[in-house]
Amino acid sequence: MPNPVRHIVIVALAMGLLSMLFFLSLVLHLPPVLVPVLIIISELFFIRYLIRVIPTEDPSGFKDKWWLYLVFVLGIGLFVYNAYFVDEKYGGWDAWCMWSLHAGFLSGGADKWWKMFLASFAEHTDYPLLLPGINGFFMRYMHLYAWPFVTYITYVTSISFGLAIPVLLFLVNVRRNTIIGMIVFFVFVTNTFYVSSSVSQYADLPLAFYFLCALITIDQAKDNKVWLMISAASIGCCMWTKNEGVILAALFIAFNSRQFFSKQGIKWFLMGIFLPCLVLMIFKVGYAPANDLVGSLNFGTFKQLLMSKRYSMIGDHFWLYLNEHFLYAVIGFIAYLVLCIIERKGPSRHFYMLIACMVVYLFIYVLSTQDLEWHLATSQERLMIQLMPAMLYVVTTRFSTINKDSLVGVFRRKV
Repeated sequence: MPNPVRHIVIVALAMGLLSMLFFLSLVLHLPPVLVPVLIIISELFFIRYLIRVIPTEDPSGFKDKWWLYLVFVLGIGLFVYNAYFVDEKYGGWDAWCMWSLHAGFLSGGADKWWKMFLASFAEHTDYPLLLPGINGFFMRYMHLYAWPFVTYITYVTSISFGLAIPVLLFLVNVRRNTIIGMIVFFVFVTNTFYVSSSVSQYADLPLAFYFLCALITIDQAKDNKVWLMISAASIGCCMWTKNEGVILAALFIAFNSRQFFSKQGIKWFLMGIFLPCLVLMIFKVGYAPANDLVGSLNFGTFKQLLMSKRYSMIGDHFWLYLNEHFLYAVIGFIAYLVLCIIERKGPSRHFYMLIACMVVYLFIYVLSTQDLEWHLATSQERLMIQLMPAMLYVVTTRFSTINKDSLVGVFRRKV
């Protein structure tokens, strides 16, 4: 794994840890002056530990490709340029009615944060607090020392996660195949819907980012079991980001159970997943109200399983959003299957896992008690974008590692 990818993953996990520790400090009613000191010390030990245990790589691979730095800068410039035209001052509706609002409550400290569960204007207070925890921590302590900059915190956090995804995919692929690395990079930085999601201040891209990290790091675990801990911690951050993250985590663990629950892997898995599970359990059991979708399920709801019109409407919206926002994923999906046929090899385990994730996501709408048209229009495209970076990673990984000799042999046999 390239060293820049290693550094990005370490910083991302440190941000996830910061959110969890800040939440625990509120639960334990720690003195406000003591909280940043304890968190900073914990972060330093955590980062130092990860730097020590995660293997490094010889950085000499980029020396003969200096022009890639120019390509990288150009891509970042395009991303910023496109963001300027789709940016909203306070983010989208979910930002100021959910994520940023929850962060504001958390920034109020131990005596005030729990009042968000009583506020009628606070939406979806059952959602986990990774993003509000990060923003809430900086809002609380920058409010004391640098108030003019507080309003930029949620924006910087949002666009940082949005940038991190194409950068990760670029760095992971560019050493194996320069062309594919550049293609996937520019697909994201020029896609209007993706860029607008990056500045929306929603939690969908943080979830997509941590899920992508989990995939990238689990692939490294063949060489070093330490990566199992990093992958488990990443999937734990997914759980602490959104309710959908629990679904992704369950499927990810199920599809990678051999690695996680092997004799050599179980300890690393538990080291990575323990704290996120503990924090999520404290939040869900001790504070959060019941999820509206789960709480509204009853015997009559399951009759919707027999309503063919619901499946038709869900499928129509799914295809519509694929063509509007995710045409690159359709092309990649088809190309991936064609390559599998040519190579006479089946799709990877990750590919099947992502299909299962999407099927479960779509199935949620079948049982939804909300107005289906409204529910699809307001959330389906955001659920889909949570999986698209991971899908692009799976597709580009397959194409980046094509065995040209085997392809030539296949065509010769056919001739």
